[in-house]
Amino acid sequence: MRKLNILKAIVDFIWIMSLISFPLIVILCVMSFFSNEVIDIPLKMNGSELGLSRDYNKYFLSFGIVYIGILLYALYFFRKLLTNFKNRFIFENENADLLGKTGKLIMLLGGIYALVELILH
Repeated sequence: MRKLNILKAIVDFIWIMSLISFPLIVILCVMSFFSNEVIDIPLKMNGSELGLSRDYNKYFLSFGIVYIGILLYALYFFRKLLTNFKNRFIFENENADLLGKTGKLIMLLGGIYALVELILH
């Protein structure tokens, strides 16, 4: 039970920090779409340098935002699952549903990652 509490605390910390930073990232991405200025900050996505001077790079940045959003959604289901385990609801139908949703989202993340990696390289 002690290790479960530590895992829950780590996941909660990551969840709270991502809820603070994700809206800021989305706002900056939207601003980069409508701005004609070139952002001089080098971005790395999937190990590739991403300059926002070309239009297609902005679209790949939006794929990255969608990827992070789906990852946060999977993390949300994982948090609910950890809460059920902490409350000792181990063999419940809700836990099976949460595991199924988390697994499907992780498979979707793998597909998005493979698609972006295939197009970038």
